[in-house]
This record gives sequence, structure tokens and C-alpha cells, in this order.
Amino acid sequence: MLKHVGRMAKNKRKIVVAYRVVPGEPDNCIVVTTENLMAEEHDALMKLVESDAGQSEEHLANAMARSRMPDGKIMLAALHTTGKMVKVATADVEMTPNSNTVIKLSELNEVIAEQKGVTVADLAVQDNSQQLESNKAQLAQNQPA
Repeated sequence: MLKHVGRMAKNKRKIVVAYRVVPGEPDNCIVVTTENLMAEEHDALMKLVESDAGQSEEHLANAMARSRMPDGKIMLAALHTTGKMVKVATADVEMTPNSNTVIKLSELNEVIAEQKGVTVADLAVQDNSQQLESNKAQLAQNQPA
């Protein structure tokens, strides 16, 4: 079983899913079409996908933000700034964790959300900056004077 790999439903082009859910757009995801990558970019991305770091992340983009391309650039930023990351509908993506399994990303997101007891929208990467500020304020109040 390999997480984060799939294909476009219509043309069967292979993709890697960086974000399963876009914040505020639960019916969309962010993907990288692997055939549009240069050989060294493709190899670096697939090495990350197959690694423990890539497989342990809920959103591959988290691992991409910590990984570098062969030229030294941060993978997530490099693929984004070169237009190789695109937003597509989750219903148009088929996840292929192995050669015998195919499931639409929209269905997979619904199953995961149900298992976690949340909505699909809640699966998106959250901006934790407000929560961090709240936690800091609470800690400051609880400190002895």
C-alpha cells in the first residue's frame, strides 16, 4: 500500500496528491502530474512519496515542505512556483494505493472524515497560528507571578 499516489479519472495520467483537501474548498485537492516533471524532479518526488517520512504524513505537502529537490530548492515551493502543482476536483482523482485498488479521492475523504468524526472540510490543513496565539496567552496567564 502506497499513500498519496493516484491518477486522473478521465485520462489516467499518474499524479501525486500533495493536499487531499483544499482549505475552504472540500471538493478540491492539490496534485502534481508526475509526467510533467523533469526526470530528477520526478525521482526526488517519488523517493519522498515512498519514504517513511512521506508515508507517515496525512498530507504529503508537509513532507514536501521539509524536503529538497536535487538543485537544493525546497520541494513544495519549487513545484508550486513552477506551476507544477494544480488544483483539481477530488471527484476527478482516483487513488491507487496498489495495483488492485482504485477509489475516488472524494470517497476516500468521506471515509476518513467519518472515521475521525469530522466533516471533509475539517480534513484540510488548518492555519494553526490563531490557535498557537491562544495557547501562548493561556500559558502566560497560568504562569506564577
